[in-house]
This record gives sequence, C-alpha cells and structure tokens, in this order.
Amino acid sequence: MDGLIMAIQMILALSIIVGIHEFGHLIAAKTFGMKVEKYFIGFPPKIFSFQYKGTEYGLGSIPLGGFVKIKGIIDESMDTEHLNEEPEEWEFRSKPAWQRMIVMLGGIIFNVITGLIIFTVMTYSNGDTFLSKDEINKNGILALELGKEVGFQTGDKILKINGNDWERDSDLFDPNLFFDDNASFEVLRDNEIIKLKLPNNFINKMNSREALSSFLKARTPFYIDSVFSDNNAFTAGIIKGDKIVKVDDTEIIDFIELKNILEENKSSIVQLTVKRDNNNIDKVVEINKSNILNSNNIANPGCFATAIQLGVLPLISVNTNSQEIHTHAITGSTGAGLKLTETSHFSWRNNNVSWYKPFTHQHLNE
Repeated sequence: MDGLIMAIQMILALSIIVGIHEFGHLIAAKTFGMKVEKYFIGFPPKIFSFQYKGTEYGLGSIPLGGFVKIKGIIDESMDTEHLNEEPEEWEFRSKPAWQRMIVMLGGIIFNVITGLIIFTVMTYSNGDTFLSKDEINKNGILALELGKEVGFQTGDKILKINGNDWERDSDLFDPNLFFDDNASFEVLRDNEIIKLKLPNNFINKMNSREALSSFLKARTPFYIDSVFSDNNAFTAGIIKGDKIVKVDDTEIIDFIELKNILEENKSSIVQLTVKRDNNNIDKVVEINKSNILNSNNIANPGCFATAIQLGVLPLISVNTNSQEIHTHAITGSTGAGLKLTETSHFSWRNNNVSWYKPFTHQHLNE
C-alpha cells in the first residue's frame, strides 16, 4: 500500500511539474501571437478535452508527461506537411529568433518562477526559524564528545568565531569553518575569555551526521511535566512543575546532563534539588538503574531524544513555553515516573543533522 501511495504521489507531482512547464510554453507562444493548437497533461488516449480561444485543452490517460502543440513547429506528432507552405504570421517559424528562443525557454522559466514563488510564500508565512547567539549564550553550550576534544566545556558561552561576531546557530556548523586550518572560538568561561583552536585534522572527524551531532548542543532547561503514582519520584514528593536544578552537588540545566550524571552515579540514591515557586527544595530519590536507557542517539534525524530514567515506564512529552513553538513527542521511559517538559525543544536540521534546542522564531514581515 505504501508503494502504491508513493507511486501516485510521484505521478501527481510529475503531472503538476510538467503541466506548469508546458503552460510556460503556451503562455509565451500566445504572448507573441502564435497559434497553439493543443495543451495536454498526460498522453493519449485522451480522457476529456475542451476548446477555448482556438486551443484544445485536455487530460490524457497516460500520466507520464504532457505536451503543447504550437503551429509551425515540428513536435512529437512529426507534422511536417505545413513546412512546404509559406509560413503564416501566427506560426512559430515566422517569428523572430528571439521570440522563438523565449518560447523554447518558457517551460524552464515557468518552473523556476513557480519554485521561487513557493519558497517565498513558505518563508514569508513560516518565518526564518533559528537559534540566535543571545539565546544560545543564555545558558551556554553543552559540550558533547567531539566538542570536549576541542576543549569546550559545558556552560561555555561562545563570543566569537575566527575573531568575528556570529549571529545564529548555523554559524557554528558552517562547513567552511571546519576546512579552515586556523579556525578558532573565543569562549567565556568563569568570567575568563579563552581561545579554543580546532585541530588541523578536525575536518576528518566531522564527516558524518553522527559526528556533527556529537559536537555542540544548546543547553535547554526542562521541567517536570507529570509524576506517576506508586513510583520513586512520587514517593520522594516531586510534583508537576518542579525544575531539577541540581543532582547531589552538581548543577544542571539540560536533561542530557541529568542523564549523564545518573548513568555515572554508582549509588542507587541521589539527592535532587528542585526549584518550586522560586524556592529550592532537596529531595532524595531512589534510582532504578536497570531502566536507564541508552540515549547516545539523541541527535539522530527525525527522532526525539531517549529520556532520562527515574522510574517505571512513563512516557515523556516535550512541550514549549508560550513564546515558542508547541511540540509534543514520545521520547522514552523513565524511572521515577516523570514526564519532563523542556522549555524549548525543537527538532532542527542543519547539514543533515537533527538536534534539539531553544530558538528565536522570526517572521520576515515583522
């Protein structure tokens, strides 16, 4: 069934593209006073047709293309009888070379114009979605495996790239950056500006989607969305709306930090500090280590991250606050029966990489 649906979609898309292409030839020919005998989407035998201002418009039963028949031109019908006669003023062959050229290019020109219109409307309607420098530097970056090799640390705030200011998240993943032998970052760490230089062979490591997704990530705050009854978190007194800000003595912001700490923790008991109504409250929670799922694929395209495990098989839904796009996703199971809510969790692709981040949503008409 999926294959049939895909085939129908492909045929429909082909018909639309060819229809627009042939319509470009038709419009150009009529503009210069040429007689257009037929305009068909699909090939004969015809399903139906009608006449309008001297042109037969129709739909063919074989949806593998289309055609337009212009008087005075040798087309698929190989109608060559008229070539023995003197050209009439409405024929293609009687027109100047520049007009004939425009008619021949009319299909391509219409396809290009259509594409530009579609992308312009989409961009104008949806805006340009990106993560700004200021947004990233609110909480700093999360240093992943390759980022740590360069010298990044979680919480670093990136000030400059190659000595220049930067504006948006895509600047951090610009391919030209990794090809530059002298590429460097200036970061603010503990009120000290530090310069980090990419190794000369670093481009060899950034050669796949998995590698790119293990470089850097924006730190994203999260909240407790739900607490399931009869589990460790419920017993510990954690409630919906709590924000986990510390595990034992380690402050955290992003839930990947929470996951990493729980995976590395050798004890089955942890102290979570949660923020509730602007007050910090300490809660002791027993961790079920057998339920901590592997979330190394957190940035795999098209899927949301596997969740932190704190309890017994709840589902995690990801929401956003009122200033950002509202998104839901089932992301895994946790151990204390917690559903976590990120303040801004959004699947973003750049250079074929998906990662999850807060972002600034701007419209071009604003």
